[in-house]
Amino acid sequence: PKTKERLKWEKGRQTEPLAIVGYGPSLTQSYTYLSNYKHIMTMSGAHDFVLRNGLVPMYHVDGDPRPHKSVFLKCPQLETQYIMASSSPEETIDRLLPFKLTLWNLEAGERFQYPAGEVTIPSRGSVSLSCLQIGYMLGYRHFAFFGMDSSFEPTGETHAGFHPNS
Repeated sequence: PKTKERLKWEKGRQTEPLAIVGYGPSLTQSYTYLSNYKHIMTMSGAHDFVLRNGLVPMYHVDGDPRPHKSVFLKCPQLETQYIMASSSPEETIDRLLPFKLTLWNLEAGERFQYPAGEVTIPSRGSVSLSCLQIGYMLGYRHFAFFGMDSSFEPTGETHAGFHPNS
């Protein structure tokens, strides 16, 4: 934990919907609808995918502590709030220190221990569920989902682009 910023419950409600964007193969067709949303939260490789397609996410969330995740976020943005699990790869956290970085704690049984009073969010096998919980904490009550199909295209694709752990 190299940053003192920690995820907290926001007071008030957001009136805009939050688009939560995963990196599933359907994103290659559905990303064009993202321009209808002012508030976009990406996860995994969706961050750089969205940037390559002319949009800057308001938030980016990741909770995966595995080292292969450090290949994502090659283009951090000053406008984006990075809300990363404190157990994220150290290389990723170091890359994001000059940007708006907030940490949250991944609740994964006995694997990680955190100071009392800090927010922990259960791991349910996918950061997409953590994004929904974090969005709720940030005051959002209306959500739209993109690229969260987590399925296989007939071509065999499992993600909207390169992923080191397909």
